[in-house]
Amino acid sequence: MKLKIILPLLVFFSYCKELPEPIRSWQKEQIKKRYGTPEPTKDDIASWQEKVREYEDIINQKVEAGAKAGLYYRKLGEAFSYMESYELCEENLQKAIHYGYTEPEVFFSLGLCQANLARAHNWKQSISLRAEESFLKTLNLNPNFTKAIFELGLLYYYGFSRTNSYSVLSEKVIVSQKEYKKKAIQLLQEYQAKEPEDKR
Repeated sequence: MKLKIILPLLVFFSYCKELPEPIRSWQKEQIKKRYGTPEPTKDDIASWQEKVREYEDIINQKVEAGAKAGLYYRKLGEAFSYMESYELCEENLQKAIHYGYTEPEVFFSLGLCQANLARAHNWKQSISLRAEESFLKTLNLNPNFTKAIFELGLLYYYGFSRTNSYSVLSEKVIVSQKEYKKKAIQLLQEYQAKEPEDKR
């Protein structure tokens, strides 16, 4: 009943330039109830805006520093790959990705390092899976990244084409050697179709 009286009054007073004090007090009280905080003053707002500007400057400096750090982590990762230090390559490229270098080329380089590391450890499954994930991320970002198609095919052929098992809802599932070889051949044929000049 009270609401039925207040609403028409609010509509009427909304056309007035100056609201009567009881209505203004009531509105403030409703805002306070809704937000649960005292009404800020103009000085509060000015002070908070100044603080925001201070912290934005700090954030911008940190973002810029992060971008530069990411660039050098990427360069280090790629340099370690040339030196065949694949663990250091992986570690530095992961840091580059953390700092925002998420281009397909970075994931591809990471996949190469991980695949070489897996090969050096007799195709250890946990490392092979990391390499697979990196190549799949590359292809997710750029489905026409043909080098990633080729390297993923090689990874499936050499790294996964023996009997492997993995868990699905706590049950072991056996993936046969044939299935991985078949997938590897499909990927290598896809690569050849897209890169007919490469006679590898």
